[in-house]
Amino acid sequence: VVSEEAKENRLEDAWVLTCPSTTPEGQPLVILEAMAHSIPVVASSVGAIPDTIEDGATGYLVSPGDSGALASRLSVLLRDNELRAGMGAAARERFEQRYTAEAWARRMSGVFREALS
Repeated sequence: VVSEEAKENRLEDAWVLTCPSTTPEGQPLVILEAMAHSIPVVASSVGAIPDTIEDGATGYLVSPGDSGALASRLSVLLRDNELRAGMGAAARERFEQRYTAEAWARRMSGVFREALS
């Protein structure tokens, strides 16, 4: 178990996050936390992950269990500072547009307006 402060420190120091899940899961919060910190993500295309990560823009998606593709994508990001920074900025922007409380409130407001019309 890592304290909130230690987690924040690790996210501040991170260059890239990997989530190599092999089984479908919902929305891993660690991916959203990475995006909020402008960290590109390399993850398996399972569960809700492909709905979150825009392949080639905010990170990379790889097939579950494909360790070669995972290593290749991580290597590309670790060697290319400009690409990593651009993907990190795009990840942060996507997070702000889709996953903040404000974004949720905008979506729900639209749903309520539609239901009331």
